[in-house]
Amino acid sequence: MFLGCLTLKIDSVVITYTIYLLTILLYLTDIKKSYKFLIIYLIFIIYIIIAYKLEKNLLENFNIFYVYDVKQNYSLLSKGTQRYLIWIGGSEISIGEYIKLEGGFEKLSNNGNFWDFNFNDYLNDKNVKFVINDLVWQKYDFKGLRYFFYNLSIRQNKLVDLLLFQIKTDNPVYLLMNQLGNGYLINISGFYLFPLSWFIQKYVFKHNKTYIKWKIILIILLFFYCYLLRFPVVMLKVNFYLLIRWFEQNYHLKLKKYSRLSIIWICILIINPLYIFSPGFIYSLIAVISLKQFQNNRTLIKILKNFLLLNLVFIPLQMYFDYRIYWLLEIFKIFIFPILFLSYLLIMITIILPFLISFLDILYNCLKYLLLFLNQINISTRTGYIGIVFIILYYSMLNIFIRIIFINYIKEIFFILIMLCSLFTSIAFHKISNFNPSIVMLNGGNGNSFVLNYKNQYFILDAGVGTGHNKNTLKNYLNYYGVNQINTIFISHNHVDHSNMLDDVINTFEVKQVIENRDLITHLQIAELSFDIFYELNNKDENDNSQVIIITYLEDKFLFMGDSSKAREARLLNNRQFRKLIGEGIDFLQVGHHGSKTSSGAKFIEFLNPKTCFISAENRKNRRFPNFQTLETLKKYQCNTYISDSKYNFKYNINSKRVINIKKEFF
Repeated sequence: MFLGCLTLKIDSVVITYTIYLLTILLYLTDIKKSYKFLIIYLIFIIYIIIAYKLEKNLLENFNIFYVYDVKQNYSLLSKGTQRYLIWIGGSEISIGEYIKLEGGFEKLSNNGNFWDFNFNDYLNDKNVKFVINDLVWQKYDFKGLRYFFYNLSIRQNKLVDLLLFQIKTDNPVYLLMNQLGNGYLINISGFYLFPLSWFIQKYVFKHNKTYIKWKIILIILLFFYCYLLRFPVVMLKVNFYLLIRWFEQNYHLKLKKYSRLSIIWICILIINPLYIFSPGFIYSLIAVISLKQFQNNRTLIKILKNFLLLNLVFIPLQMYFDYRIYWLLEIFKIFIFPILFLSYLLIMITIILPFLISFLDILYNCLKYLLLFLNQINISTRTGYIGIVFIILYYSMLNIFIRIIFINYIKEIFFILIMLCSLFTSIAFHKISNFNPSIVMLNGGNGNSFVLNYKNQYFILDAGVGTGHNKNTLKNYLNYYGVNQINTIFISHNHVDHSNMLDDVINTFEVKQVIENRDLITHLQIAELSFDIFYELNNKDENDNSQVIIITYLEDKFLFMGDSSKAREARLLNNRQFRKLIGEGIDFLQVGHHGSKTSSGAKFIEFLNPKTCFISAENRKNRRFPNFQTLETLKKYQCNTYISDSKYNFKYNINSKRVINIKKEFF
């Protein structure tokens, strides 16, 4: 079934059906024992093929949609197994409503930066395949149960919203939890349900057999609550576990641990086959494989050892998904968990006794101030990406060592040191691999954002993206490559498409200096890099106030024009110092004003004689860049031209003069 789910993102029909056939043949090798599982698997595969691969929908002839999820700027509709995106926000529509609509259906594309949060990829993982535009819609009077649940009066409280309704967007506590790497604790899971179940059974019913028998009512209520929350997987896992244990206790069944886990995962994948692609699945898989060896240790020394082992198990996943290590993650849980558990208990009581809601505000503030304090003392290391090959090798080695320790009693400290060395080696290797000097143009639409890397010193030349592009692009790129410090940021002029990412970068990284056009700094010398900056101020056209920067590195010269126009270019040609610095020509040119026809005049390009030209631009609506005249001019003077075009992130390797389209590293 796992293999069946993995085929959801394989486009090749031949590969997909070959996998299905091979898995069926595996069952046939021992059909007497496995025929029951074969029947389940065949039903599951037929469901996968019809609903996900062929995208057939029994309700496709109806124009009535169910409102599945609502955010501030958009909503998700469902019809059968398929979901649709509409650009209508929460002020106009509510979860649980039914609407009738007509409009244009457009298949979602999958463009974007690989280090960014890819919105379309996120939607695909929710089985959202189409966006509906040009809507004509109306609401039905009939409403589902979720509508009444999400509109309860108790929702006015922030803690209730966060924990009971799992509404996390823009909640300060959730954002603080994420900064600590503990955001997943907000999910309703075994962290809270198992202790609550144990408390009720031990201190309320004291192993009363009647309670054990009728505990099924509580489990059914939990499943109903799970339905209202749209079946979050972390809660489903716990609910299915409680249900299986109830059957074992009341019908004298005894299932092996892995049989129990298999049943749980079969049920989850039937409800949500796409969960297999989420980080939560990876964390669960690693936990099951790696933690089973040392979960029964009880002494204080062994608890401390287990704390170190827990970090060794989950640190590589933090590096892979978050590009950083949270060293105190497990310690912070000790302080956060009791408040969260108490909050859940009080919320349940408040539903019955609403006058207690003021205490929830007190708990919310306690949690908030605790998280603010923990963030002050938080220790984390920005590592950058690590490849999937390292992940596989690391966990293979981890499991081998764990088995050796528990069989031959080798000193645990030796094992821990070896695993820590492997982690630091991977980080060091990553830093060394980024040592070669380069210039990167980020995909920012009709915006400008360039990153110069000189032996792991970073310089940013403009920090902006155009309309409709992710304003976290630059920050996420720097996180992906493990950047901790930025030497200098240059902001060419006062337009948002050149500066709208600046504040986030300054708040996230250590930045030595920011140089804007009004600062009038004309020269910088940093090791082998020489920066010569040309200014003009008080032009009516703000584009002509752009910094023009010539960077010299050994014999190489790179020119950044900002949004300078042809008029500014003409004045530069009359500037003796500019002409002297350019000399016989330049190696790299950031083409002015996104390749607009107002820039890159023929005389100017002829004088520059550039070998490589980068254009940060896209052809979108009324902003159609670059202009064909500019491209013809660059072609005439034999410049190798690269355009981001809302798809590409190009890297110019300074030493080799080669240009590559950046893709996510596999190793």
